[in-house]
Amino acid sequence: MQGRLITLNDYRRLMDVMNAPTSAVPATISARLTYELNGAKIFAPEDIDDKVVTMNSTVLLRDRVNGSELEVTITYPGLVDTRVNRISVFSPAGLAILGRKAGAIIAWNTPVGLRQYEVVDVLYQPEAVGEYNL
Repeated sequence: MQGRLITLNDYRRLMDVMNAPTSAVPATISARLTYELNGAKIFAPEDIDDKVVTMNSTVLLRDRVNGSELEVTITYPGLVDTRVNRISVFSPAGLAILGRKAGAIIAWNTPVGLRQYEVVDVLYQPEAVGEYNL
């Protein structure tokens, strides 16, 4: 599996959310994300490659079975809106996508079983346009 690439800002914010006394992040997701973050390569926000999925990035995914494409934005739970494909970083899909680079193959369980997707492109990344504090 390709290692994660994370900005220092995202790392700190995600750890803060997971470690908050009122955190509603499921223990299994929190443990997995903590493991992934602790093994990630961490960059200053201005130094992260613009093709890496960071928090608040919009990503184009392609289903590896049927070729359908899906555009999603990875966000914090309070900003989730499935009507516009804003998904939580703490969902199986969000967890699979965060820190991956365009070209990566990712997988997560869906109601119809394990699905594989390719990260086709990072259409918007806050750091690429100088937005470091989202």
